[in-house]
Amino acid sequence: MKQKHQAAIWLIKSIVKRRETIKKIAEAIVEKQKEFFDKGLEYLHVMTMEDIAEEIEMHESTVSRARTGKYMQTPHGTFSLKIFFNSGIGDLSSVSIKAIISKGIAGEDKKSPLTDSDLAEVLINKYKVDINRRTIAKYRKSIGINNSRNRK
Repeated sequence: MKQKHQAAIWLIKSIVKRRETIKKIAEAIVEKQKEFFDKGLEYLHVMTMEDIAEEIEMHESTVSRARTGKYMQTPHGTFSLKIFFNSGIGDLSSVSIKAIISKGIAGEDKKSPLTDSDLAEVLINKYKVDINRRTIAKYRKSIGINNSRNRK
């Protein structure tokens, strides 16, 4: 009986610790991704698990395990915690760049669609991201959008 009681106490402590870890991770994400929470997907910044691990003083593998299968409800929808840990160009994440490309193409004049060079200019001028036409083409293809000639 004593063994089962100790096992139950250990389980409760583990659950409390897990909850605290997830809360720390979520709070660090909210702090580092303020622009995303205020403005939307186009403002998701580059952030790694290492960044958060350092912030909350835990090992990167702990952050990795804790984020798996977890979701966060935001003003812009519900997202897997994995989306917040990403690479990109400069300070913009690859998710943000794809969202900007998508938004730009959705609002384009269908008679004169934006070329990859036009989209690169938008990112360079508006978002201060050093990106070239070929990289835009790679991101555009990855989200299933045709080139400007095939969007006419």
